[in-house]
Parts: sequence; C-alpha cells; structure tokens
Amino acid sequence: MRLPRHAVKGGNAFTPKPPVKGMRVPVADDNETKRLIRPLKLLLAEDNHINQLVIIGMLKKQGHSVVAANNGRETLEALEHETFDALITDVQMDGFESTMEIRRREKVTGKHLHILPSRLTP
Repeated sequence: MRLPRHAVKGGNAFTPKPPVKGMRVPVADDNETKRLIRPLKLLLAEDNHINQLVIIGMLKKQGHSVVAANNGRETLEALEHETFDALITDVQMDGFESTMEIRRREKVTGKHLHILPSRLTP
C-alpha cells in the first residue's frame, strides 16, 4: 500500500500533512481515545504475579476493569460466577486446556467469549 504523497512529505503515516492548505487533520489524543473505546470487563489468566501487575496496570490505565486468575481452575471458576467481555490467557500456563474447556461449555450455553492468548516471558 502506498501512502498519498501529502502523507509523506511534511508528515508521516500517523500525522499526515493536510492535502489542502489551511485544512486541519484531526489527531486523537489519549483522552479522546479513552472516550472512544468502551471500557471492558476482562479476565486475566496469568500465573506470574509481576506480569499480572504490569498487565492490570496497563489495562486499568485505559479504563478497563480486570479480574486476575492464577491458573486454569481459577479461570473457569471466575467464568462460572461473572460475565467478561474477553479473556487474556497465558498460553504457557494451562491456557490451552482451559480454552478447550471454555469452548466445550460454549457449545452448551450458546455464549461466546473472546480469548486473547498472551506469552510475556521467554
């Protein structure tokens, strides 16, 4: 994909130069971005406490609420008691097994949970 010439000369892909002299190009700041994104209720399945703190801090800064689970069993228990918009799961933990169980349960309930895999440590 090629950027229009005006987007490169005097600007870049993120803050393009206006194609017409005097035209303003809107650029979202952090506060505007926060207003545009609906706050989510997220479940974090992560067994490393430091990773939990980092991820939770980043997500809360964006306005989301986060519940942490330390393993697959706690993840499944949390899903039995609360509803979440998405699950962020550590695939090195027991994320594959809990994901398979979640998908099995979805066949019964007809509900669907977005599952985002993460791998923060080597």
